[in-house]
Amino acid sequence: HGYRDIAYISGKRWHPHAVKRLQAYCDTMKRFGLKVGENRIFHGDFWYTCGEQALREFTGRDNSLPEAVVCANDEMAIGFCEALEQRGLSVPEDIAVAGFDSSVEGRTGPRTLTSTMFPDEEGGTYAALYMKNRLDNLQEPEFLDKPRLFIGETCGCKKSNDAEVYIRRKAWKTDRMSNGLRAAGNLMSDNLMAQTSLQGFLGTVYSYVYQVNGVENFSLCLCKPWMDFDKDPALHVTNSGYPDEMINAISYNSTGKEGKVCCDETFKTTDLLPVLKTEHDKPMAYFFTPLFFENECFGYAAVSYGDVARTYDGDYRFWLSMIARGLEDLRRNLVIEALKKQLENSLLNKFSSGSAKYELLSDEEKEDCSLVDKILDENLLLYYFQPIVRASDGEIYSYEALMRSNTEKKISPLEIIKYAGIRGRLNDVEKATFINVLGIIEDKAESFGDAKIFLNSIPGIRLNDSDFDAVHELLKRNASKAVVELTEEAELSDEELDAVKRLLSELGIEMAIDDYGTGYSNISNLLRYMPNYVKIDRALLSGIESKPQKQHFVSEIIKFCRDNDILSLAEGIETGEELRTVIHMGVDLIQGYYTAKPSAEILPRINEMVRNEICTYYQERQDGSDKRIFTAGSSNRVSLGMLDRDGYTDINIGDKNAVYTDVAIIGSPGLKTDIHITILPGYTGEIRLENVELSNIKCRPCIDISENCNVTLKLTGENYFKGNGIRVSESSKLMLLGDGNISIETKCPKFYGIGNHPEESHGELLFEQDGRISVKASGQEGTCIGAGKGGVIRINRGLYNLSAGAGFVTGIGALSGDSRFEIRNCWMGIELNGDNAVALGSIKGDTGLYVLKTALEVTMSGDRAAIIGTLDGSESITLIEDSRVNLNLRADDSTCVGALVGKTDLTVKHTSMQLENSGDEALIFGGRERITKVTLDKVDVKSNLRSKLNRDTYASEDDIYIADGRSRFNVNGKEIERKVIWLD
Repeated sequence: HGYRDIAYISGKRWHPHAVKRLQAYCDTMKRFGLKVGENRIFHGDFWYTCGEQALREFTGRDNSLPEAVVCANDEMAIGFCEALEQRGLSVPEDIAVAGFDSSVEGRTGPRTLTSTMFPDEEGGTYAALYMKNRLDNLQEPEFLDKPRLFIGETCGCKKSNDAEVYIRRKAWKTDRMSNGLRAAGNLMSDNLMAQTSLQGFLGTVYSYVYQVNGVENFSLCLCKPWMDFDKDPALHVTNSGYPDEMINAISYNSTGKEGKVCCDETFKTTDLLPVLKTEHDKPMAYFFTPLFFENECFGYAAVSYGDVARTYDGDYRFWLSMIARGLEDLRRNLVIEALKKQLENSLLNKFSSGSAKYELLSDEEKEDCSLVDKILDENLLLYYFQPIVRASDGEIYSYEALMRSNTEKKISPLEIIKYAGIRGRLNDVEKATFINVLGIIEDKAESFGDAKIFLNSIPGIRLNDSDFDAVHELLKRNASKAVVELTEEAELSDEELDAVKRLLSELGIEMAIDDYGTGYSNISNLLRYMPNYVKIDRALLSGIESKPQKQHFVSEIIKFCRDNDILSLAEGIETGEELRTVIHMGVDLIQGYYTAKPSAEILPRINEMVRNEICTYYQERQDGSDKRIFTAGSSNRVSLGMLDRDGYTDINIGDKNAVYTDVAIIGSPGLKTDIHITILPGYTGEIRLENVELSNIKCRPCIDISENCNVTLKLTGENYFKGNGIRVSESSKLMLLGDGNISIETKCPKFYGIGNHPEESHGELLFEQDGRISVKASGQEGTCIGAGKGGVIRINRGLYNLSAGAGFVTGIGALSGDSRFEIRNCWMGIELNGDNAVALGSIKGDTGLYVLKTALEVTMSGDRAAIIGTLDGSESITLIEDSRVNLNLRADDSTCVGALVGKTDLTVKHTSMQLENSGDEALIFGGRERITKVTLDKVDVKSNLRSKLNRDTYASEDDIYIADGRSRFNVNGKEIERKVIWLD
């Protein structure tokens, strides 16, 4: 075909197939004397999604396309053709495309894709023959078949050499490409079944609505009783009609805006759907379908395809059936969890009521019962001591004394309690515990050091007078060491509890509640006890790292303890994950087999590795950070809801072993997370953000772009960042695309919305999005868009709302460095307040600004300020064309446009300007230097100034050039006449 400018889309740099195919491309170009031009090789990831990124790379700044593009596989070729189609370009009329490996998708596109076919059938035959020869000890055959050229229509040929007949797609996009319903990688069903709450389930459904082909609006309405789904797992709503009210659980529209996921917003069933009451700009049909599983009525769904004449299809019915099965699965799991909880509570009842009859025991049990009598009669008891450590440093705070039988046949503590209760001898157990343990405390005082000793007391057991006197004396001598544990599960009457509390108070002995979280556990009961320690039961802590319900309950317990000067103790910690979780939740003390097992010897310290682990987790808590990192790239879609449910805090993108380079981070409306994203060094690719909410701690960025990256962020829906927004390393590039919005709110002392720290430079920032960017900031110093030392900024479109207050603040630009950037084709609103403030430019550096076809509205106040320009830089050069500018300033030492203490060069053409300033030494144009030049060409300008200087500029009238426009300059209520030259 005579093509000479031929570009190449390769696979991953490290992949052996990519390396060989790239070398083949380079060798072929060299053999035919063709030069590989600049930016004509793009490294992709063997997947469809790198097509748009490659197209941007090939066009570059001069917007020139290559004549042809060869791709390392058909998937990337299809993605590239899709990107061309979205830009209104045709294949092969505008550009020729060829792939490699000739997939069915390539042969069934709008144009058959020219590619290379592997000898698959021959390869299979060879493999069978090879194995047979090996088994027969014969010589392995040589594989001689070669790939053959598949001539399609995308290279410029008019006719394909394929004899097969295929049903063609109308568009390049494929179901597999968009990870659609029928795609092999569709994990919707898996993700739905992994949910443990209704809110999480609905958020997951929302993230998969995109799979409904052609959907414009979708709503999911649940029967109102399901509002208590999580609270009442025994709930049933039968298929006998819908209730009077429904829950407006999911509202989705294809723009990604104004979406909603909630469990508490209801409407009258007679209204059918809340969206039906809103105005529509075109006729739309809504299709209602019931949502049920067997006899369980969950509600109904409604889908609209806009004004397209169609109805829903089998794929949609299948998609809804997955939701119904998922809801039923969630309901059943909640029932199972409730039953498990009831069973745990019954099994973990530490003390028998003693009502069991001896006669009902088996012969073996009667033998054990007799052995317990002997143990109590002869005091055949031992005591092991299990360390209780501080969650802050892993040092031993106290020990719990744990009873053991000193007999050949071992009887567990629970069995001793059980049989003692049957024999009516619980008071003997109580006496033995206190006398034995308190005696050990005195005998081994040096080994225990300053540590306290927890002793288990049986609630409601009264000692006789002589036993009580002996125990009382020992408690009195060891009051500073002893902590008496009461089991909260065995409820005491108010009179009994008051007597115990009074006795312990008189002796100065601390009290602990054991097994909190079982039996009668509630806050009001805890208020009755008001202990010094609360031991959180093992049943609540087992697997807590993956159980949101347990985490919620335990968090409330810890918070209550903290608010009431009670130390919280996590009991029964058996894994590192449990340890990390409870430390991050703020527990004070730790006890369990993972930290230290009970021992007959008094352990002076726990294992050093475990202690270091505790210190690490505590430092993470101090940092506010529970680092659980998810590495993106195994799928091209990442569910933020799933990661949040699983406790992830970080997403890493750009791992060299990732399958996918381009990924989509999918959230849902109302889903708030503490997740943040790190882009690893050297990453090149596109990241789509859809309805995500990110946050970070200690003023770290929500998205951190490392060195040498080329990142495209495509925005969809409403995206929120809390904390510093997007940090772009000096050597990296960020481009924003899409019609979604992003809102950044930061209250950091040193802040930035998009850019870098006040002490740093940022990389190249390119704004090509159609949506809105909002930044709301407050602190000591910072920029909404930019960095302290500046960097390259090109704003080519979009809406901007920037608001900030600080001592040193810049809306767009730099604080100390030079700032030169462009603003085109956008609407921009800026509101700043600061001691030293610049809306567009730099505080201390030089400024160069070009504004074209932009509506700019700025309101500022402060001490020293320049709306456009610089405060302490040596020059400000500004060119504004075809725009509307409205500037309002209130600052004593200030100027609307120019360098406050340096050279000003302002040129404005074909623009409407309204300028207002007020302050002791306020100006409109330039600063206090006379080297100010103002050119107003075909400008409608109105200015109003209140200033003790009694002048709006220090420029000489000869340096003010006004041509073919209307002008009105007012200073302190008096109009200034200036010469206007009429050229037309």
